[in-house]
Amino acid sequence: MVGFNYAKGKIIVVLDADLQQDPADIKKLIKPIQDKKADVVSGRRYLRQHSFIFRLITAAEYILNKLILSINIHDTAVSPNAYNKKVLIDLNLYGEMHRFLVPILFWRGYKVIEVNVSHHQRYGGQSKYKFTKAICGFLDLLIVKFWQDYSTRPIHVFGTIGLILIAIGLPIGIEEGIRKLVFHQSIFNRTLSLFSAFTVMLGTQFLVFGILADVMIRIYYKNKQNYQIETIIN
Repeated sequence: MVGFNYAKGKIIVVLDADLQQDPADIKKLIKPIQDKKADVVSGRRYLRQHSFIFRLITAAEYILNKLILSINIHDTAVSPNAYNKKVLIDLNLYGEMHRFLVPILFWRGYKVIEVNVSHHQRYGGQSKYKFTKAICGFLDLLIVKFWQDYSTRPIHVFGTIGLILIAIGLPIGIEEGIRKLVFHQSIFNRTLSLFSAFTVMLGTQFLVFGILADVMIRIYYKNKQNYQIETIIN
């Protein structure tokens, strides 16, 4: 974020410092932006010089990004990529969110294309990528999806889950009440009665949580715009 904020050029290119990416690809990355054919150019490391496990994780990330974020980009890593300076305005990245910078910009409506770039073997140093990062990346993926679809209306997701749980548990509870009060049958230690109480309470908690989340979102957007304008035409 500091680099993005201090960059002066109209096009910003990001490369890793491990010498596995080729600076000669910069021209290939920036050309679509110069030709006004794209706002973001994602470099696809087509012939990866990574281990089989790393390539397997990358393939899983591609499938999840396509299914959850609806973006058909094979390599959504932060580099090697090129960005029109305007797409990085009002950007707020935290944690591992930089790994989803391309999907976030795609979600904002910018035109994203993919070009093949070189990828060399590592001759020095060690990769800091660990399997635990893949788990954290999946959790960040869920956050991106939630923010993309429900950042202005969290009650819709939490309220829907709560109503579904209540709709499941309430009829069962009514049936158990009729069994006890009308037919005088014992419901002591019956699984259905316990299940009904659990789902109704859990559904109520989801509803309350949704209301609180909605209040927090209203406070969050109180002094912020929840929309973006690219150009004003008079």
